[in-house]
Amino acid sequence: MTVKKNWIKKLSFTFLTAMLIVGTAMAQTEPVAPASNAQVFEAAQLYKAGQLNDAAAKLEAVVKADPSNGEAHSWLGFIYLRQSKPEMAVASLEKAQELRPTDLEVKVNLGNAYLMTSQDDKALATYTVVAKMKPDMVEAWYNIGSLQLAKKNADAAISALTTAEKLDGKDAFIKNNLGASYELKGDFAMAASKFAAASDLRTDLANFARNAGFSYYRLSKVNDAIAYFERALSVGETDPSVKAALSDLYLRAGRRDDAMKMMAEVEDMMAGDKNFWFNRGVLCMQANDAEGAEAAYKRALDIDPKDAASLNNLGLVLYTQGRYDEAVPFFKRLYDLNPDNKGAQMNLSAAYARSGDLGSAVNLWKTILRKDPTRNEVRLDLAAALWSMGDKEGAKFHYATVLKSDPNNARARNGMGLWYLGQAKYKEAEAAFRTAIKQDAKYVQAYNNLSIALERQNKRKEAIAVLEAALKLDPNASDVLANLERMRKAEGKAS
Repeated sequence: MTVKKNWIKKLSFTFLTAMLIVGTAMAQTEPVAPASNAQVFEAAQLYKAGQLNDAAAKLEAVVKADPSNGEAHSWLGFIYLRQSKPEMAVASLEKAQELRPTDLEVKVNLGNAYLMTSQDDKALATYTVVAKMKPDMVEAWYNIGSLQLAKKNADAAISALTTAEKLDGKDAFIKNNLGASYELKGDFAMAASKFAAASDLRTDLANFARNAGFSYYRLSKVNDAIAYFERALSVGETDPSVKAALSDLYLRAGRRDDAMKMMAEVEDMMAGDKNFWFNRGVLCMQANDAEGAEAAYKRALDIDPKDAASLNNLGLVLYTQGRYDEAVPFFKRLYDLNPDNKGAQMNLSAAYARSGDLGSAVNLWKTILRKDPTRNEVRLDLAAALWSMGDKEGAKFHYATVLKSDPNNARARNGMGLWYLGQAKYKEAEAAFRTAIKQDAKYVQAYNNLSIALERQNKRKEAIAVLEAALKLDPNASDVLANLERMRKAEGKAS
């Protein structure tokens, strides 16, 4: 019987959606001061000289004296934006728009003012008008797309940002937000390609590389994810989740030393993460460090006693060291979580049998077969256990049952041969063992059993030849070596 291994490489932390860059690309647009309005012109000159407060004061006097002066309201709103007074800018620019409804510069600055005051719906409506007035203004489409992205309207965001990308295919921020929009839509392959393009355009920006790395990580594209995470770290990324993900990726890529180094760097941060300790266990097992693996899986189970993968792998660590009694409780906890889990069934029954508790193993196998009588691999293990316990007829029943549905099953045929041998039906036993060997030419146990059947029929030379053939398959087979030595001595005495 064998245990079913399940070396699952789980994520080393809960997946975090890539950080988005949702912003605006549009700077305030300077109005054109008409020469006919001397005071507005003077205010504009003050602004250009860097005297924003004096410029604002002059314009405030103008609009107080002449509330219908659209140019003055436009300039005043613009200067308020430059003074980081967006609430005041909104009031002035709304008045300017009322007086000058077709003025593009007014609408551009009003959209920015709305955005700066978190009036996203008004900003979106305003930028939409700007895009209609000037369809080739890339900033308008970028802002529309970014606002739609913030509102989680994936299709609208993709549409606007795709237009912006067509207008400027070299803007990394457009590609990054387009990647975020595709991610929102669930098209992770497109998201990854856009994030990667953004990072390739701006290799100096860690957050773009980080976004590409997480996107490829989600897609399990190990080498691509590693490349972008390494780029992010090389340009100053400090988010420890990047190192945590990278440790998992190194593990998947077989870079054990790099994985262990990265795990050491994030251990403090990940100390409470069961999946981090699970991966540490996998890494230790790959390095043949059973003690380290056992400790790591136990840390994972301290955090989550019902973590199925950790229960399974800890059981396997103990089982492969021959600590069957210690493996049983972990496989039992795994089985109790889901009694229909075939791997858990096989591992628990194997641990029961190897620990000498054949009764529990038999009961479990019978339970499994009551639910699914077609499980021949279970029926064969049950038959072997019953044979060991002295229930020869019970074993025969199960071997015969397997052969009804699988007449070419070598284990079942060998089992029937053993039953015939026990009944002193040597010819039938010989036929069964020969059939088992025909069905599985590397089945050493069947060769050994065949030699016994032949010896019982006084065919010792033929039996010796069979054993010699078995040794070619497995030179260390103890039963074969013992029988061969015994038969050779007996044959020597007989001759």
